[in-house]
Amino acid sequence: MAVVYYRPLVQSDQCKPRGALPVAGGHLWFTHVEQIARGSASDVVAAMDIPSSVLENLTAARARFCEVDMQRPSIMGILNATPDSFSDGGQHYTFEDAVRGAQDMIAAGADIIDIGGESTRPGADFVDAVEEARRTTPVIAALRAAGAETPLSIDTRKASVARSAFEAGAVLFNDVTALSYDVDSLATAAELGASVCIMHAGGDPKTMQDKPEYDNVLLDVYDYLAGRIQACEAAGHTARQDYD
Repeated sequence: MAVVYYRPLVQSDQCKPRGALPVAGGHLWFTHVEQIARGSASDVVAAMDIPSSVLENLTAARARFCEVDMQRPSIMGILNATPDSFSDGGQHYTFEDAVRGAQDMIAAGADIIDIGGESTRPGADFVDAVEEARRTTPVIAALRAAGAETPLSIDTRKASVARSAFEAGAVLFNDVTALSYDVDSLATAAELGASVCIMHAGGDPKTMQDKPEYDNVLLDVYDYLAGRIQACEAAGHTARQDYD
């Protein structure tokens, strides 16, 4: 039997009808959802007609995550200690520039800082784990030593880099491959008790733009993430499934 997904048709108007439901406990709302499944056309159905467990997932207020308030817009500062990333490649490549850049973001009000040592832009070259950790771990350690209390995230697809970052003071394992690239990532994250952010990526940065193919891009990504959530749970994680 095909898996059915439900996508809220979200609205933001202050004038909303009686019975409108909040998206994740916030100010956005919906009355209907798109029902999506493989092998059939999508359909619009009333929100109250979908399974109650799904409705609860879609409407329940989100708890704080890594001390970040999920009930308001929050800002993640992106700090790439690399020479070749999208926006700031080279600006924060040295240790001194990286620490200063993170401190500037914190002073400007960033709610969390995401620190990466390997670019994931299309066409980017592979960075080995030793070099990646050399770029990121000392920055995290220096920020903690300087008294920074802002949550720090490590953006990596390698278990050893994540472990080093957590030992230095990171609190979030942010992996574009959803803990699938490194065979040790699932077990390492569970052992560390790490909060994780999982994403979908087709292939690796070097090749992911070489004729990517999907049967149905929306359902393919949904199915992939659902599978990775199951893998995390099987490894001992308690997943926050903030979609259906």
